Amino acid sequence: MTLKKIHQSKNPNLLVITPLREGDNISENTIRTVMYHKKKLSFDWYSYEGSGNVMKNFLDGFSLYKEENNLKRPQYIIKIDNDTTWKLNTLTHMYETLSKCRDDSIAYCYCSFEYVGKVNAKFPAIPFNKDKLKKVNYISSNSMFRTEIIENIPPIIDDKYVRLLDYAYFLHLLYHGYRGIPCEKGYFRADTTNNSISSRDGEDYKEKFQRVYEDFIKRLE
Repeated sequence: MTLKKIHQSKNPNLLVITPLREGDNISENTIRTVMYHKKKLSFDWYSYEGSGNVMKNFLDGFSLYKEENNLKRPQYIIKIDNDTTWKLNTLTHMYETLSKCRDDSIAYCYCSFEYVGKVNAKFPAIPFNKDKLKKVNYISSNSMFRTEIIENIPPIIDDKYVRLLDYAYFLHLLYHGYRGIPCEKGYFRADTTNNSISSRDGEDYKEKFQRVYEDFIKRLE
């Protein structure tokens, strides 16, 4: 298990954690397009390589970051995957959208994204719709959260939901009265291969969706 510093600011407003499976690397496009934001945004960026699923590695990385940085906890936090390409200023726009929002029920900010490669699909940043969310997840796990939300209501890390861990979490937050806000100016692309979790077969998706339905959607109905 390894925590690695990629970029650090004196007084960061945002913490970026990139969770890695053992042996994974961060793509050049991800490094280039995230680092561009240091011109306008104060952030710390760390990667964490561990043996857990992506959300467990994200949380473990966050915990170790606080431990190694004297309990420092920027106000906002985002998980950025290692195979993403970010439109210029997207993180800045997301930060501004979330920091200017005075609605206490808003827990996170999401932007438009698309899968390219083995899987090809587009997800525009439409206004938050709880009824639509109960049917399909149109929000990426690469969303920006208020750090206090992550600490008070931690992401779902149970392996039984792997592939839909982020979906389970958005529904879990909705159950607790929290929702998201779209960032219309933001966009990123996620490259998919045969090894990408989103490339698994349809039966795997149906099985995981049924588990999410039973444990998270039913209680919202």
